[in-house]
Order: sequence, then structure tokens, then C-alpha cells
Amino acid sequence: MTIRIVELAGGLRATLVHQPQATRAAALARVSAGSHHEPPRFAGLAHLLEHLLFRGSQRYQGDDRLMASGPAPGAATSMPPRWLATALFFFEVAAENLSDGVARLRDMLQAPLLSRLDIQREVAVIDAENRLIQQHDAARREAAARHAMEQPEVFRRFQVGSHDSLGQDTGSLHAALRDFHRRYYVAGHLQLWLQGPQTLDALAELAHTFATGFASGGVPEAAPRYALALKQIISWQ
Repeated sequence: MTIRIVELAGGLRATLVHQPQATRAAALARVSAGSHHEPPRFAGLAHLLEHLLFRGSQRYQGDDRLMASGPAPGAATSMPPRWLATALFFFEVAAENLSDGVARLRDMLQAPLLSRLDIQREVAVIDAENRLIQQHDAARREAAARHAMEQPEVFRRFQVGSHDSLGQDTGSLHAALRDFHRRYYVAGHLQLWLQGPQTLDALAELAHTFATGFASGGVPEAAPRYALALKQIISWQ
């Protein structure tokens, strides 16, 4: 296995991993944007955008989407986990289909449709997800731990989203989604990992193709410092 790290247009960084004997290939994109960055008016907006990216893009819609069936039979994709300041997008395919998968990943991150109908549908999905999460003890413990944090203040915010936090004004929500995507889904906030049997030069060419078309954007914000509220420490003692 050999590894190469390259810096691409706009500051996008790519890690390339050559595995000569592999029959599968994979890609992962990391976006430095999450619930820490969303506007206070729309709690859960970052989570909603992650859902919507899989609903279709300018070039790939319907059954041609990355999430619909994968770029090839047997492909595996993953919805992003909810992180405070990061979103991850991953897929795995037969090695010969990596190029098709990367094209779909690039388009869904760069040119999502974000239709109002899809927004309404995914708000309903997230609302159901939120109600389900409320029944899980682990989720309640996590919420309690977050509320014990004094800094950063956004750590205590509602992150999943619900109909109440997202579903009241579709027009304004649509504009906020567009603004969030335009601000954070840019080259300076993106990292890419490609892994497969392709040569490092071939993987580098794919990475350069992926980076084409993204706005440069700025450097991601430094991670905030965390601090427990003193009154919470005392009460736990």
C-alpha cells in the first residue's frame, strides 16, 4: 500500500491510497461544516442539508443518484453521521466503477437540487427521526451531557431538527439552506480520500476532476474550546 497527499484547486486536500491487490474502491469526502455553523433560527439545518444532498443533483437524479442504488450493483453508500462541525460522505464500489461514483459524489456536494418538495419531505423524515431518538436512553444521556457544557454555547443547541424547528416557513428555510451550502460546501472546507487498486497518478487525476468547480472558500474555523459549567460539576460531585 502506498499513500500520496495532494493539494488541489482552492485548497482542497486529497489523500490517495493505492492498494494493488484490491478489487473494491472507496471514496470519502469530509466537509468542515455542521450544527455549530447553522443559523440559530433553524436548529437542525445542517442535518437537513445532509439529507437533501442525497435527494438528487443537477446531473444525477432519480435512479441515477449515488444513494439510489449506488453507481454499480453491490455498491455501498452511507448517510453522514451528525457531527458538531463535520459531515462525512462515503461510498464503496467495484474498483472499475470508482470514477462514476466520484462524479456522483462531486455533483451532489457541488450542485444539489434542494427542491422545496424534497425539503418538505425530509423535514417530515427528520421529525420522525427526532421522535424516535427521544425514546432512546443513550440519546437522552448524550443530550444531558451536552447541556452540561458552558462553552461553546452552540454545543447545547438542539441539533437533530424537527418540524417545529424547520417546518414553519419553507421559503425562508430554502434560502437558508442555499446560503449554508454556498458558504461551507467549498474547496477550503473539503477533504477527499480515494482508495483502490488504481495507480496513484490515476487516483490523482480523479481527485483533480472532483475538485473542479468548487468555490475556493475560506479556511475552516478553529475548533472551539470546551468547558463544563461549574454548577454542573458541583451537582455531579
